[in-house]
Amino acid sequence: MTTRPPSNSGDSFFRRTRYAVTSIVILATIFASALIATSIAERRSFRIDLTSTREHTLSQRTRGMLSQLDEPIEIVVNADMNDPATRASLPPVQDLMDLFGAASDKITVTWIDIAKDPATNGFAQVIQRLASGAQTPIAQHTRALEAAVTQSRALATELQATINELDSGKANLSSASAAEWQRAIVAWRVQQDALIRAADEAAAASQTAFSGTVIPESDRAIAALEPVLTALSSSMSQAAQWLDQQTADAPPDAARRITTMTVACEETRDRAAAIFDPLDQLKPLEPLLVARLLQRQQAIVVFSPRGATAINFESMFPPNAAIEGATSAAALFVGEELVATAIGSMNIEDNPIVVLVHAYPASMLERSPAPDSPAIRIAGMIESLQLRRVDVAEWRVTHDALRPTLFDINPQNARPVVWMVLPLQPAADQRSATGMASAERAMATDRLARALGELLDSSESVLVSLEPSELPVIGEPDPIAETLERFAIKADTGRMLVDVRDASQGKALLAYQTSRSANTDNPIGASINGLALQLPWATPITITAAQPNITTSPIVTTPNNATTWGESQWRIWRGASPISPVLPPMTPTLDPDRDAVADNWTLAVSAQVNKIGSTGRMQRLIVVGSPVWFEDYYLNAAAAVEGRRVLAYPANAALLESSIAWLAGQDQLVAPSPRVRDIARIKPLSKSQLTAIRWALAAGLPALVLITGIGVRVLRG
Repeated sequence: MTTRPPSNSGDSFFRRTRYAVTSIVILATIFASALIATSIAERRSFRIDLTSTREHTLSQRTRGMLSQLDEPIEIVVNADMNDPATRASLPPVQDLMDLFGAASDKITVTWIDIAKDPATNGFAQVIQRLASGAQTPIAQHTRALEAAVTQSRALATELQATINELDSGKANLSSASAAEWQRAIVAWRVQQDALIRAADEAAAASQTAFSGTVIPESDRAIAALEPVLTALSSSMSQAAQWLDQQTADAPPDAARRITTMTVACEETRDRAAAIFDPLDQLKPLEPLLVARLLQRQQAIVVFSPRGATAINFESMFPPNAAIEGATSAAALFVGEELVATAIGSMNIEDNPIVVLVHAYPASMLERSPAPDSPAIRIAGMIESLQLRRVDVAEWRVTHDALRPTLFDINPQNARPVVWMVLPLQPAADQRSATGMASAERAMATDRLARALGELLDSSESVLVSLEPSELPVIGEPDPIAETLERFAIKADTGRMLVDVRDASQGKALLAYQTSRSANTDNPIGASINGLALQLPWATPITITAAQPNITTSPIVTTPNNATTWGESQWRIWRGASPISPVLPPMTPTLDPDRDAVADNWTLAVSAQVNKIGSTGRMQRLIVVGSPVWFEDYYLNAAAAVEGRRVLAYPANAALLESSIAWLAGQDQLVAPSPRVRDIARIKPLSKSQLTAIRWALAAGLPALVLITGIGVRVLRG
């Protein structure tokens, strides 16, 4: 009888069960570890940047600035998540916001999707916080508007009785004068109705609500009341003067009655002027500017207890050389510099004041400038400066002989002041008429030159923009160019740089110069290097022999491309567009005897007076050889790159902002150029990379564990 060997089936089953349990425990442990690691990473995380250019790390300058924050900062990203181009741009912005949030515990980031209902997307909460931090100015504006509305309605009511009284007094006038007076009565009745409508409009504007938070639209209310009150005051003033003339030939009784009518006109005139005077003293309401910006466009807004400043969303992605033929890979992400500069400006107590120095008859700070006025072209520039917490004033040299004291906005004289000299409407520009004859223009230019000389004699810091001048053409010196020679700056304003290129119809003239490189040894040049800069109607500048205690250096110098020269007969192209080329037969040719040629053209320079032992602010000067480079068109001109709207000339805005910061002595706000990075600042993951990572996490890890288990089983038998 044979005996069977003992069965190992029980042991085999036990081993299989043990290995299965072990595998399940290992998988469960790995899964739990992943959950725990994810939970910890959401609370505390760190990253290691192994790229050679440190493209995923904030610069040392930014980290140093953030380490000195002593107040909470909130960064609000206002973006349209339904826009495909915006969604494509969001990954680098999200990464950047993470870097700022991790760099300082005083920074919080809020996201607003403007495609959603403002009541639920966070907009309402942001506006509420904005208004709560500005209760004092909001209350001041509200009180002023309410008082103006009440007084305007009262004046409109009383104006009815005044008009009736003036109407009844026409019997004391001659028949011819009575007919003229009747026309004035009709006009006043129209003005009375307009005043009632304006008061209603101002009342509605004073109670404007942004997602439930009331922020008075002061500018809208003022725009409604100002023209009506001004017209009423002016017409009553003229009527009083006219009536005063009528008393000379009137009988005694009629003269006394006319005098009573004159007093009534003068009282109405004074009341209308008195209503508007308090409104004219109101400063721009910062919460209103920010709220409107968040409502109408994508932006990044930086809040602090001291106020707010905004960054245009499109400016986060300047095209650089991607426009006009270069590859999109050359586009640089400059978000860090923009956000860091905005935070830095919020951390400064004494923000600069910019004073516009000009010789135009009308104010450049008009709230409702005419469509063809010079003021309309810089309205956006002024608003952008105000959003950066820069106050803007003006000195109309043909209107005010003495420069403004600025006591109302700088009572302690602690804030730096930058004087921005605006040239007259360029003589080559026919886009709008200034109504100035040649003699009047020469006189205005002379006053502007004297004002510039006074500022430089007083050691003020000045930003000067040059225009081509007709005076050197007729053998007379340009007084503005002469004033700059003390700083070793010689401006050839008698010539305008033209670029004549081949076109389909022959030679075409370009009345502008475009540059993408700047002098990186100059702090202003370093801030715009690599960005497209356009300078219309450019005039060449030369740095002459060095002056004692003065450091003068170029900001922008471009090489001669063999098609550019300084044209002496530029007046022929009066009306040449700074945007579109001039086609034959108007195209010029180079005349070596009269025109200027050079190996390089210097288009902008800076100068600094070095006073030994001085502890105050150093006098600084920036001269740009273009008259209109700072206008809204050049600051906001955009192009489409890869389906995204980007600024066509980002260096124009960067040059303006960096120049103001440098002239104000705020060197830390002069942001370096993004070209310090050779590749895109932060690259988003592609769809294929994201898919590979998801599959690796979902299937790769369990497969690896399974293969490891099989290997262990094989090795152990």
